[in-house]
Amino acid sequence: MTKSRRNASPFRAGGNAGDRDRAGDRDRAGDRERAGDRDQDRTRVWIERVATQIAPATVAAVTVALPLVPSEAVASGSTILFQLVLFVALAVWAATRLLPGRTAPRLHGSAVDVALGLFFVWFAGSAARMIDTAHGRPAINVTWAWLAGGVLWFLARQSLRSPRSIRALAAVLAAVAAGLACYSFYQCGYQMPRDRAAFRRDPEAGLRAAGVVAPPGSPLREQFRNRVESREPIATFALTNSLAGYLLPAFVLSAAGAAALRRAGPAASAGPDASAGPAVNLGSATRLAVGWLVVAGVLAGCLLLTKSRSGYIAALFAFVALGWHWLRAGERIGWKVPVAAGGGIAALAGLAAAAGFLDIQVLSEARLSLGKRWEYWTSTVALIRDFPLTGCGAGNYQSFYTAYKLPQASEVVADPHNFLFELAALAGLPALVLWLASWVLWLRATRRAVTTLAAATVGAATAATTPSAPPAASGGET
Repeated sequence: MTKSRRNASPFRAGGNAGDRDRAGDRDRAGDRERAGDRDQDRTRVWIERVATQIAPATVAAVTVALPLVPSEAVASGSTILFQLVLFVALAVWAATRLLPGRTAPRLHGSAVDVALGLFFVWFAGSAARMIDTAHGRPAINVTWAWLAGGVLWFLARQSLRSPRSIRALAAVLAAVAAGLACYSFYQCGYQMPRDRAAFRRDPEAGLRAAGVVAPPGSPLREQFRNRVESREPIATFALTNSLAGYLLPAFVLSAAGAAALRRAGPAASAGPDASAGPAVNLGSATRLAVGWLVVAGVLAGCLLLTKSRSGYIAALFAFVALGWHWLRAGERIGWKVPVAAGGGIAALAGLAAAAGFLDIQVLSEARLSLGKRWEYWTSTVALIRDFPLTGCGAGNYQSFYTAYKLPQASEVVADPHNFLFELAALAGLPALVLWLASWVLWLRATRRAVTTLAAATVGAATAATTPSAPPAASGGET
């Protein structure tokens, strides 16, 4: 018995040791496999997280960079880099929806997006239809620029959904507009007077520096001289009206944000934790209101310097609409806000007039300016009548305009100086109908836009006591 036990024990020991070694190898292999899976999961999560941030980052970057680059020569391809960035961001956004193990988020959209999508499809189709009968390269460049605008809208709709992201983009837009306004003050105060003095000393040198060939007495030379002698700022744009059009939305947003915070600040300060929150929230609301008010003042001053009569009318219409919506919502505006706003605008206008940047010609030349635009619009209507469905194609307005230019018109313009006429001339009446339909649908969906704006702006001040902004701040078509 002892011998057999002694003979058997080594084999058992060896077998047990082998089994333990094999089991240990399996355990170590399993640990390495699980560690590799964890690394892969962490890498996938990191890639996914980075990829999902590319769309909102691209929206913010393009929104900030585009107005800072002199890029109104779209037909020559000056904005192609921005277009490429947007389409790459769209491809990355689409790829993130196809990642394994990821539940694809639903698309955010409405009837407004459908109307705009159909508009872009028709716009591209009309450009493709006119490529063979017009200038192909400008049509291709401008069409891709319009489609890139559609991609920017789509990415913003899909990625900027939270109240914080919406407030952040609004603040960025206002800050960029304020920066351009400050640059415009620099132009009016230093750069443009320097250029005028240099041109008066040596007109030929000024023409050569600008790359303009204009013999004495030619209309082109007179146009260049008028531009140099102009006192209206242009910032990074080609026309002062373009600058006014960019500043106006930021101006209305800033003024409305300051008013909303002023009205809602005291109510927001009485938050759920009255013992700890009132002073902090009231101070935050006051600081934000003052900040918005300063930005609004800077933008209003620059808007006055542009002498853009259409900008003035649009601003007046916007504030009347805001006041009407507030009254319908049961808000008491009182007399202080209109008087303060009117007094501030009057003071800015007085300063601009005293400095020589604002004069009676803003009103006296209105009839002359409208007469020129009437000539452009008359010629454009004739163009639309000949191409009612497809238009003349994107990027081809100026070349077609020469055939419809009135004899008394002073110049060959690159656009009809009216956005609605331009849409119909470039892509036909169906494109205009689709664009107007998108606006009508948007207005129907945003009947409470002022309440939404107030909730979004106040949310930044009440974050200390409010866990999240009201649902209205991120819902609908804001």
